[in-house]
Amino acid sequence: MRSPVTRFIETHPFLRVLFPLMAGIVVADVGDGCSSIPYPYLVWALIVTMALLCMAITIKAWRRSVCFGALSFSFFFLLGLTLCTRQWRQVTVGWPQEAKVY
Repeated sequence: MRSPVTRFIETHPFLRVLFPLMAGIVVADVGDGCSSIPYPYLVWALIVTMALLCMAITIKAWRRSVCFGALSFSFFFLLGLTLCTRQWRQVTVGWPQEAKVY
């Protein structure tokens, strides 16, 4: 007999993708780590993880292994981290040097 949580995740597979993506966004937003990691390193880590994930998909023995789950979790975590970092780096505010009244 399967637990209700297992049945819920099996009927809603999008949650397996959503939770690591949300975790990456939260880590990038709450932690100040997104500004300390250079953006090209995040993109390269995302590309390498995606390549490893594609290799894991093609190897039939890895499809149901822990390695595939860890790679997919890390891919979506890095995706959320990279997208949030990209958005934060685009935010620029030009404050005037002298006092203004609005």
